[in-house]
Amino acid sequence: MADSAIVPLGRGGPRRARLAIRRRRCARFRRTQALVSDATFECEVAFSPFITLPAFAATMAAHEAHRAPVARSREVARLADSTFWPEGIDYDARTRRYYVASVRHRTIAEISPDGSTRELWPRDGAVVGAMFGVRVDASRGTLWATTSAVPQMANYGPADSTIAALLRIRIGDGTIERRWNIPPAPEGHTLGDLAIGPNGDVFVTDSNEPVLYWLRSGADTLESIRSPLFRSLQGIAPSADGRVLYVADYSHGILRDSRQSMVASSCGLGNADGWL
Repeated sequence: MADSAIVPLGRGGPRRARLAIRRRRCARFRRTQALVSDATFECEVAFSPFITLPAFAATMAAHEAHRAPVARSREVARLADSTFWPEGIDYDARTRRYYVASVRHRTIAEISPDGSTRELWPRDGAVVGAMFGVRVDASRGTLWATTSAVPQMANYGPADSTIAALLRIRIGDGTIERRWNIPPAPEGHTLGDLAIGPNGDVFVTDSNEPVLYWLRSGADTLESIRSPLFRSLQGIAPSADGRVLYVADYSHGILRDSRQSMVASSCGLGNADGWL
């Protein structure tokens, strides 16, 4: 509705009105161009009236700068099995080992600095479902992971459809020390990611129901947090002091959850998925 604001016409009024609307649109594009860097403006028909405007040149230049690749990555490890279907990953700085969850083979791979790989338990078993999130709690020598049933996992059967759990795993030998099962839901569960707070609290997102689960440090029961803003919960990250939780929601963007009020508020940025 902002584009329909009244503009004094006078001499050359219609043309001035069109230019004023275009200037306002260009200003909005400049404010948001960093959030739409997945395609070129030339590919979008909606932008065609603005591409040749001098006022739009700076926006186009900034947009192209944001699209430039960030070539600072390097390969640190490689899984020999192309059917592994990796999902979650984490790094243990003490041992310089990576931990990678497998959707297909229902296990977690430990990759050592020399590139050798050890699977924490035999693949394709019936004890767990597809492995999604994985996090190392280095200070406590524990590995946390989430598992859920999906048809893409090996040996999937109807009896597996209720699998959904948070796992506490002993890193040394892959023993599942504790398991928190999630009660079945009509649409099932997808425990896609988790995070560990600075005090040892564990947070788990369910993108299917959707619910945010909270296991307080030292507690034995998962608490569930619900909000009208929760629709498709994805990655999750606590603040350094543990008082605020940031949750990526694929539909509603970045959500901010205060640990004091348990009220989620949206920070914008749609189609949000993971957190680093």
